[in-house]
Amino acid sequence: MIGAWTVDIKTNLVTASESLARLFGADPVKAMAGKLSLDVFVNAMHPDDRQRVIECISSSIQTGKQYDIDYRVFGADGKERSVLARGRNEVSDDGVTKKFTGVLIDITKRKKVEKAFLESEERLRFMAETMPQKVFTAKADGEVDYFNPQWMEFTGLSLEQIRDWGWTQFIHPDDVEKNVRLWKDSLATGQPYQIEHRFRRYDGVYHWHLSRAQPMRDQDGNVIRWFGSCTDIEEIRNTVQRRDELEAITLVLKEQRAQLVALNESKDEFISLASHQLRTPASAVKQFLSMVLEGYAGDLTPEQQALLTHAHESNQRQIAIVNDLLKVAQVDAGKIYLNRQPTDMVSLMNDVMVEQAAKFKQRQQDVSLIHKSKSHISMVDNERIRMVLENLIDNASKYTKTGRKIVVNISQTKAGVLISIQDEGVGIAQQDLDKLFRKFSRVDNPLSVKVGGSGLGLYWAKKIIDLHGGSIDVKSESNKGSTFSIRLPAR
Repeated sequence: MIGAWTVDIKTNLVTASESLARLFGADPVKAMAGKLSLDVFVNAMHPDDRQRVIECISSSIQTGKQYDIDYRVFGADGKERSVLARGRNEVSDDGVTKKFTGVLIDITKRKKVEKAFLESEERLRFMAETMPQKVFTAKADGEVDYFNPQWMEFTGLSLEQIRDWGWTQFIHPDDVEKNVRLWKDSLATGQPYQIEHRFRRYDGVYHWHLSRAQPMRDQDGNVIRWFGSCTDIEEIRNTVQRRDELEAITLVLKEQRAQLVALNESKDEFISLASHQLRTPASAVKQFLSMVLEGYAGDLTPEQQALLTHAHESNQRQIAIVNDLLKVAQVDAGKIYLNRQPTDMVSLMNDVMVEQAAKFKQRQQDVSLIHKSKSHISMVDNERIRMVLENLIDNASKYTKTGRKIVVNISQTKAGVLISIQDEGVGIAQQDLDKLFRKFSRVDNPLSVKVGGSGLGLYWAKKIIDLHGGSIDVKSESNKGSTFSIRLPAR
């Protein structure tokens, strides 16, 4: 608690505790003697909150009811704090309000925790909605309160139609009784839930799915929430290697589910789990799938080859999303430290273009590098700036149609090195330009669905450029192309 105060309604003079007076830079002696002006406290309120607080207090004085309100204040040190104010009026025997007494409680830490929780929840929802699996969450009593969009796409039903217990309508009639029984058993015992059953697709065709759910518990061991996923295993059931592949997939899903639960706890824990537990098993799955595709486990039928190829591509997308989220989490948490060294940006850009030459050739794109001097030196973290350049040149290529040009220009300015990447791609509408560098933001255009993406690349690139003390901006016009420009300090 910060402190207590009392206002004399007749004189508007305040008696306040010493701690409260010092917070707002007032004279503690005057405050404790009841000679402090009410303006000291009114002026300290955040301008956007002031009228709301005054109206609340006035209403309390008139009605005689206690008030509780939270708002922002600025202390004498200029720092913003969040406080919770509680107060009530003191009425004399003749019914006249003479004094108004209250306390201020510092809730700044609580507000920060609430903000961090909301950000963590947003990140968790984003991951769930980009996963290929059907994801759901349920309350402790089994009431399902979240389905990711993949459910609606598969069933053709709306969220309102399948929420709560409405999901039983798309389960095969022969599987409903067992499904409900196992789910209720898990709710009663707190044991993990698992079942193979059939879901009706929007066209009436049933597909086998593997459904699993794990309980999340509080410190006392009580179940407070369930996290679950359902994976389409229709094709896997029809292959000779069904059992081995199914066990591998369920193992990966179990690990991923553990990370999703952990993400809800804290950002720092997310970084650790994502880097050591989520990425590692996903990479292992990729390795094993590649070995099978290359024939190490014997010849594959065309159906098996197609199934494993789809699994490999899905795994690749999953790893890319995890890597993007990890990079963003690290930069947001301030855990990226630059290893600056003199770097020739001409040579670095040329290396990046050589590495992506096969991609340019496949798309029949003419990519050229223009520079006035043999070298342009900048003090940068070579590895991270390379990743930024890779991201920008890859975007230019992805959003430029076959047969068009991409021009990279490097020049020296008084402030440092200027790198511009100009394409003849689909371009960006003016109203969408301010979305480019936002987290989880993607701009709709004729190629956006085809090329995919997590909406994190440009956000992360800007963060890295900012850490270097540089800047990045874009000029673009729909159907004519875009030019991204990076300015990096020379030293």
